[in-house]
Amino acid sequence: MNNQKLQRILVLASGGGGTYKFLHKAIRLLGLPYTIVAAVCDRECGAAEYARKEDIPLHLFPDWRSQEADIISTLRQIAPDIILSTVHRILTPNVLSATPATYVNIHFSLLPSFAGLIGMDRIFALARQQNVRVIGATAHYITEELDGGPIIAQGALCVDWTDDIATIKNALFRVSCLTILNALLTACPPDNPPMRYANDGSALYSPHLPIDKQLFTEQFWLNVKNA
Repeated sequence: MNNQKLQRILVLASGGGGTYKFLHKAIRLLGLPYTIVAAVCDRECGAAEYARKEDIPLHLFPDWRSQEADIISTLRQIAPDIILSTVHRILTPNVLSATPATYVNIHFSLLPSFAGLIGMDRIFALARQQNVRVIGATAHYITEELDGGPIIAQGALCVDWTDDIATIKNALFRVSCLTILNALLTACPPDNPPMRYANDGSALYSPHLPIDKQLFTEQFWLNVKNA
């Protein structure tokens, strides 16, 4: 990392924490100058369990609305450089202005499609019901407009719904993970960013994915799944 300053990431999460686990492991695998310094969750969930397992400081706020002042205080005390959100909550203007951090959200569709909906499973089910032919993920800056912030990166995947649904969902999960990583490297780039690789035939990324996907072996993905 050439003694680069570590950019400090705080994760806001509600669910299983799959993309969060991916990012934590990918940072280690690639030797990127980022570090996850805390997880803030609104419930007991897989993301919270993973934080405990990995000794990442965990902050639980089950009464999210009434505890907003405590959330803001926590964000200010931690003072992260980046706040990555997958939490099933709308971040209020007070939370968004709590720190000068870069706020980034991952949405499990190609925005503006399915804007305002929460959770990969719900969006996936609706995309299947409506026979959407291209699915994907969008990473965008968080603003006061719900799912309306400027887009940082997207990953897209052509689908045939007659294929195995579990296989499609797994492919979408991987596209979403790589889209988050792509957004991180684009919005908050390290001093010496990795070279950019061309898109392959299985998925399309914009900007071009700056990481060789072959580095993420099947064993790596298995480790993320079982984390």
